[in-house]
Amino acid sequence: MSRIHLQIGYDALDQDAREKIWDNNFRKLEEDKENGGREIKYEWSAKEYVQNAKEVKALQWNGREIRNGKIILTLLTSKITDESCQAFQTAVDLALYDAKGKDVPIVKESHLKKVVNMSRSFKEYMKATHEDLDGKSLIVIDFKSSLTTRRF
Repeated sequence: MSRIHLQIGYDALDQDAREKIWDNNFRKLEEDKENGGREIKYEWSAKEYVQNAKEVKALQWNGREIRNGKIILTLLTSKITDESCQAFQTAVDLALYDAKGKDVPIVKESHLKKVVNMSRSFKEYMKATHEDLDGKSLIVIDFKSSLTTRRF
């Protein structure tokens, strides 16, 4: 089986829109518990961090980067793969890992700081190694020849 990664451009979010997405994610943790899901708590400082820290704002995450997916970084070996990290779910996964199935997981500011640092490192790596791909390029795959990049 093969995978194709596609980057779709969206208009940039403003800080108010990002805050609403973060609020929705934290609220969803509470709603999931009320609907029979696993209890996962969060520290107030974690919520404050993602909404106010300069290093978080500087990343200019879009909605998908904030809320979806799982991190595709090997946390124990710190190896970067070809995927970017997804902030909120990754922080939840770190909390689950720390709880080791015994305690109620708590999303902490330290979890989110790890995600921010990994995301910044990944973006710097991508810029350094693929500087010609600025998000405005279209990757066209021709299965009869090779991978090409075309700018529009």
